[in-house]
This record gives sequence, C-alpha cells and structure tokens, in this order.
Amino acid sequence: MAKKKRMPQAEYEAAIDLLLHLRARFPNVISRPNQQYGRRPLKIGIRDDLAALFPEIEPQTIGQALKIYTLHSGYLRALVEGAPRVDLNGAEVGSVTAEVAGHARELLERSGCVLTADELDAISGGLGSMVSEVIKNFGQTLQSVGRA
Repeated sequence: MAKKKRMPQAEYEAAIDLLLHLRARFPNVISRPNQQYGRRPLKIGIRDDLAALFPEIEPQTIGQALKIYTLHSGYLRALVEGAPRVDLNGAEVGSVTAEVAGHARELLERSGCVLTADELDAISGGLGSMVSEVIKNFGQTLQSVGRA
C-alpha cells in the first residue's frame, strides 16, 4: 500500500486556522472535531460558496480545509444514504446518494473505523440494536439445533 503524502506543515496550519474560523462563523454547519455525531453532510459545491465568500483565501487552502474536515471519521459516518446536505446557512439542499454513502463506508473500513451497535443506533435510529438482536437470536438458534 502506498504511503499517504502529508501536506506541508504551513499549509496544514493554514487549513486548520480556516476551519477554526469557519466553525466560529458557521457553528451549526461546521462542528467541532470531538462532536462525533454533530457533523452534517455539506452541500455539493460548498467550496465554491466559500471561495466567493472569502476571496482573500487561497482556493487551495479552502480545498485542504474541506479535505481535513470531510475525511474525518465523524463526517464520513454522517454520510448515510438520504441524509440531508446543508449549505452555509444550515438549510437543507440535497441529500447523500447511495454511491457517496458506499464510498464513505469504504473509507471508514479502510481506515479501521468500525461502528459499534450504539454508534449505529445513534445515527440510524435503532438499527444497531436490531442487528445485534438478530445476531444473538441466530446464535441461540444454532445452539438449539446443535450447530454451534
């Protein structure tokens, strides 16, 4: 597997500074890194909105800030099919497609981020508990017929 290329420290710091500014300016859209379930899928094209709003910021810095934000496991976990995407005002503008949700799952799996039943419950409205119960019942069924 190829080694990931790290961005230069100065560029990383500029991107983080921008994220901090965006979080302060748009707290209902750009969440804190430790808000595991607070991240909301951003609208397609939000980079252009930010570039128009902040013409003094290099487009590359905006792109790097968004890359850092959107590759965070909390953001990837928010990319479930049908989840609403939001603009900078927090208004819903579109939704996450099955293709994007699948790609997010792949990235999470590759990075070793696995959802627990409780985490799945938090983002799916109880699906994690249902899956755990089915697995448990299946195991008990196998035991009762002598297959486990």
